[in-house]
Parts: sequence; structure tokens; C-alpha cells
Amino acid sequence: MPSFAIREATPDDLDAVVAFNAAMATETENLTLDMTVLRPGVKAVLAAQALCRDDPSADPQDARGRYWVAVGSSGVAVACLMITHEWSDWRNASRELGVAEETPRRQHAPPRAPTAPRPPCPYSPQGWCWWIQSVYVEPSSRRQGLFTALYRHVEEEAKRAKAAGLRLYVDRANERAVATYRRMGMTSHYDLYENMFA
Repeated sequence: MPSFAIREATPDDLDAVVAFNAAMATETENLTLDMTVLRPGVKAVLAAQALCRDDPSADPQDARGRYWVAVGSSGVAVACLMITHEWSDWRNASRELGVAEETPRRQHAPPRAPTAPRPPCPYSPQGWCWWIQSVYVEPSSRRQGLFTALYRHVEEEAKRAKAAGLRLYVDRANERAVATYRRMGMTSHYDLYENMFA
């Protein structure tokens, strides 16, 4: 089996990640993305990600998302995955503490013991949900466990960052993807509805 490694994407991965996103849109939704919009969008994510990685004082909310790539033995990226963040008023997670600041989750739960503030985790405020997006594996590298490796890596990163959990959305017609996500241990009791304006 070919060897590969998972690492955070950097601005040097811009061309590859843009190409992956364009190919994914074509394959999964038969869409041709506007490269004058897509490229600056990916560039903004990678730039903000690099800032948060290199500057511990940066506000983690400045990171619009976070990309990881799988690279082969040649060092060339062959797959990518991005996460974005979702805050919930139900959890009322503090950026610093990752816990509800006032109201306990359950009505009869015992009060939490006070905790000392912790520095924010780079890239992601604690207690927020991580949404998996922009998943793509090059056709020649598929069926080799690359998505599983990316998912498990991000799962561990999310736990380390004390995220609330992982979420994603998938086209119901994409039965192979649905089966893959279920094998990862993901479940759903939601339907996604849209009213898009752009």
C-alpha cells in the first residue's frame, strides 16, 4: 500500500487545494466553480490558518477554517479536508473555557466547580462544533484509506481542542459517502434544508 502522511495545509498547498475543490464540485454536484472566487477564498483560509499557527496571540476566530492534506511519498498533496466552526447558544461555550458560562446543560445537573482560565486553543474556540467540508481525494489515490486517515486525524485534533463534536452534510444520493461516514461512527437524526440566495 502506498505510504502517505497527514499534515496541516500551508499557503504552499494553494494550487492543489483549489484544484481539489474545483474537481469535487464538478464530480459531486456537476458545478463549475468561479476560479476568481474560489482561489481567493481558499487563499484566505490558508493565510488565516498560517497566522493562527504562527502567532499564539491571534484570535482563533480569525481562522475561517482549517485545512489538512494527505501527501504521498513524493510530498505532493493527494487529498484534503477542511473544517469550519459552529457556535451554539445551547452550549454557550466560552472561547477561553470551553464550558457554559452561566447555565448548566441539564436543569438538575450539579453546579460546575470553578476552573482557572486556559489559553484559547489555536484555530478553534473550545466547545464549538467542527463542520467537515471540502473533502476530496484524487481519483488515482482512492480506496487506499486516505479519507479514513484524514477523518481520524481530525477527530483526534477535535478531541484535543475540546470541540463539541464533528458534523458534516452529504447528498443523500451519494450512497458510497453515506456508507463511509457511517463506518466512521457518524450518525444523524437531522435533515438539512436550504434557502440559498447566492
